[in-house]
Amino acid sequence: MIGGAAELRSEAGTHLALAGVGWDAIKVSSRFLALRAIENLGNPGAITVDPRPAASVLYFLVPAGTAADWRMPQTTAFGRTMHVVLPPDHKQTPPGPYWLVQRAQGVTQAAELRQALEEAADPTAPGEPGVGSAGQNSDLACASRELWLPHGPLVRLPLGGASEGQ
Repeated sequence: MIGGAAELRSEAGTHLALAGVGWDAIKVSSRFLALRAIENLGNPGAITVDPRPAASVLYFLVPAGTAADWRMPQTTAFGRTMHVVLPPDHKQTPPGPYWLVQRAQGVTQAAELRQALEEAADPTAPGEPGVGSAGQNSDLACASRELWLPHGPLVRLPLGGASEGQ
């Protein structure tokens, strides 16, 4: 369950949700790393973006209990006793937190997220931007290269040497 009684709602619709109740969250502080990981995931679960820090951070929702054993550079695990600000279910753009992948998608499996992050952090990994680990273009891989930033319109983030339109 993503959502439920362990949430406090604001007038703007954001939720202060207790992690560890139905899900944990993995915060990825490197936007580049997070977006590359999304490209490596076959079917990611819910992902939120918090554009308010100096550099946007992404939160991957993962099965409850994942945080207890999670140790990975450039990430922070949010488990029981920690809270995460979640956007309203319908919110897909800033200002404020929004969903990059809707919460209805459920959670990302922890092992898949770990592998995707490790591949994303490996500078020697084969592949090219916009091509998933299966070697096929995916709509999500292309969509994940676009991220709303708090200071303006949709911005394309360059993820490699291939030029646009190829």
